[in-house]
Amino acid sequence: MTAGVGLGVVLVNYNARLLTEACVASVNAGRVAPESIIVVDNSTLETEWLVEDVGPNVVVIRTANHGFGAACNVGAAALAAKGASMLMVLNNDTTVAPDALALLVEALQGHEADVLVPTILDGHTQRVWYAGGHWNDVFGTAIHHQWGARLVDVTTDPVVTFVSGGAFLMRLEQFMELGGFDESLFLYCEDVELSHRIAKRGLKAGHVAGAVVSHWPGSGSGGDEEGMSPTALFFATRNRLWMLRRGQVRRWPALLLTPWPVLVETGHVLRRSNGRRSRINALLRGLISGALKRCPPIRYGG
Repeated sequence: MTAGVGLGVVLVNYNARLLTEACVASVNAGRVAPESIIVVDNSTLETEWLVEDVGPNVVVIRTANHGFGAACNVGAAALAAKGASMLMVLNNDTTVAPDALALLVEALQGHEADVLVPTILDGHTQRVWYAGGHWNDVFGTAIHHQWGARLVDVTTDPVVTFVSGGAFLMRLEQFMELGGFDESLFLYCEDVELSHRIAKRGLKAGHVAGAVVSHWPGSGSGGDEEGMSPTALFFATRNRLWMLRRGQVRRWPALLLTPWPVLVETGHVLRRSNGRRSRINALLRGLISGALKRCPPIRYGG
């Protein structure tokens, strides 16, 4: 294992200490280990607080829970103060393959792209969850490329316009210049909004097929094998509508067709055996809140 000069990792812990510890351990077991891992701990339960002795390069920052984007911005600022030059954002419900960070760093240093994304596997199925992606202007939703494919069948995605917030690497200076994540969204869709600003700035996103990260979707926010938690469903539905209404992404025709993705997700919920009522309720509340309530102003960090 060698130290990744200038490499820093940011992840957010919210009442999921064991997941976060597993993520940190996988990062430090890699061929290239970051100089610093900033864990921004939003946990509301003291039993889920992360302790700093999980690694010599780990710094824990405890904050009030202002959401995922705000926490990532706090972590990025802490890395900047430490002199880091590269930022790797990771969900805490991920584990990183031994050579994943090294491959991403090599691609960034080789100027293959300004933002690099790995291949992300669904930890439950070991099938592809994300291998690049794009934003669908018609329905107003993010599309994950090669979803459901076997890892051996994954190819490099030549055009990436949606950067998953679950795992990506970019130069810290550029992240800060962009303003970081939009903190007004609190949870979910921050990566979609950031992806649009990355594209508007003229930055290129690229996919490194051989860099593999495993992800247990929704586990860090209370989800399970049956899908996203009611909390996650509420914010994902509401925030997509907020972004459309505020013009952060292309409005038309997505604003007119926005019920369709909600209906599709409702179909997924109905096929699940657990928590149907609470999940459908969350979808409906998200739709009403996103469509009818006043949108807060955009609030960038950085």
